[in-house]
Parts: sequence; C-alpha cells; structure tokens
Amino acid sequence: MAEIEEENPPYKYEPSPDPKRILGIISVSGYTEQPNSNYYITLGENLHIKTEVERTPWSNFLLASRYHWWQSTDGTTWTEVEKKFNGNSSLNLTPTKLGRTYYQLSTSYVLPFPHVIGSVFYSKVATVDVSPQPIPAKNVKVHTRADYLFNIDSNITRSATFAYSTSTPFNTTESTKWSVDKPELATVDDDGHVFANTRGKSGIVKVIATINNKDSTVVSDSKEITIGNGLIDRAIPEGKKARFEIQGLKDDEREDELSNITINWYKQINSQQMELVKSKSNPTFNDIFYET
Repeated sequence: MAEIEEENPPYKYEPSPDPKRILGIISVSGYTEQPNSNYYITLGENLHIKTEVERTPWSNFLLASRYHWWQSTDGTTWTEVEKKFNGNSSLNLTPTKLGRTYYQLSTSYVLPFPHVIGSVFYSKVATVDVSPQPIPAKNVKVHTRADYLFNIDSNITRSATFAYSTSTPFNTTESTKWSVDKPELATVDDDGHVFANTRGKSGIVKVIATINNKDSTVVSDSKEITIGNGLIDRAIPEGKKARFEIQGLKDDEREDELSNITINWYKQINSQQMELVKSKSNPTFNDIFYET
C-alpha cells in the first residue's frame, strides 16, 4: 500500500486538455468529469470510476461515442480492461489482487458506417491501491467542480456539476455517501453528480458528504452551491447605481476573450416594451456586467 500519493502517474496516452466554457457554454470539448487521481479500496470491494465528456453545441452529434479502458500495473505495459467491464464511460469492477494498478480511458466519436473517427479524448490517469484491511476516515472535505448552477431548462447552460471528497488519512478505503439538504433546489446521485432544478427555483443548497466507517464512526462535511437564473436581484435606494454581473463563471475554465460572442442587456419596466440598454461584442471578462 502506498504511503504517499503519486503526483505524476504514468499514462498510455497524454491526457487531453481541460475543456473551456464561454458564459457556462462549452466552447472547447473535453472531460468535464475526470477520474479521481487516487482510489483506495479493500480487496473484494467494487471499484467505481466515473467520467464524463461534454462537447460543444456545434459538434457533430451524429457521431457515436466509443469507450476503451486501459490498465497497467507497472506504468509501462498497458492492456485493455476485460470486455465485460469495458465499453462504458464509467468503470465498474472488483479487483482480485493487492497492490497498485493504473487506469486510463480513451473516448472517441465515430460514424459507424462508414467507419469515420472524429474527436478522440484521453482522460487523466486513476491510480488504484488495493489494501487487505479497511482504513477508516478521520474527517472528510467536500469540493465541487462549480459553485453556481442554472435553474433553466436548457442544453447549453450549466445545470449540473460534480461533487467529490477528500479525507484524512488520504488513503482511507471507506466510500462517500452523498445527499443534499434542499431537494427542491437540487438533487445528487451516488456518484456525486449534482443536478439543479429546471423549474426556476433559486437559492442555496448544501451538498453533504457522509462516510460511515466500518468501525462504526461517522464523519461528514458539506458545501454550499448557489442555484439561480444567472443574475442576482438588486435592491438599492433611488438615485444610486445598481450593478448586474453574469453569475456562474469560473476562472479556471474560461477563455480570456469571448470571441464571436455578443452580450445584449435589456431592461423592462412593468409591462412596458423591453428596451436594449447595452450591447457588447467580443467582450473581455472584465466587461460582462451592466450598471444602471
């Protein structure tokens, strides 16, 4: 069993670049959910690795996805995972040997007839250590890929994200159970995939991680994420300025320039006709607001 986590694991294929978003919309395709860097389980327990690729709205969706999982015990020789466990974006299998194994996924998009290959994406590597005995968690910390989700029924705005946990010790073998405190705002599945409601309900929801150790101890943590429609209501005194900024943007996913994008701001007073008050083409991220 490893005493330290491996920072630069070997790979069969160089992992693809991370995806990019423009105002929450995927502009560069890629893995929006990568395998965890490290998995620690006990012998005989199920290994579950979840991934997800998102493509740009202008991708050719006639292409079918194909998944191939690869494994290596030495970081040099790689073989395909058995067919009965292969062929899906998630990997589910029960390791039968102690020690360390590396796993990597290749995702390709093909036109079956004739056989034409489009884009191919390679995941980051998952390092899996199998222990003979369970290692309990002393504490757990919740993280999420995004802190803001849209409550709009749309296929381009981000209405889902992934939660994941880290624990002490780092090599605990116990699994995390997920829940939320306000299911009317958002739901979460067993993989930590959080889905905002698409009925326009806004608010703050807690995503909760709980670990029930086999020694009967329990550790838990939570993180708040905001559910909304992209703007925050403002209440200000008469004569003062109000600033409206687009919500749901994340520095590490965005591009510096919003090329080929035009942002139009409108205002409407009661039942009067909607009025265009600001229009900006190819804005920078410092200019995606409207101030009265």
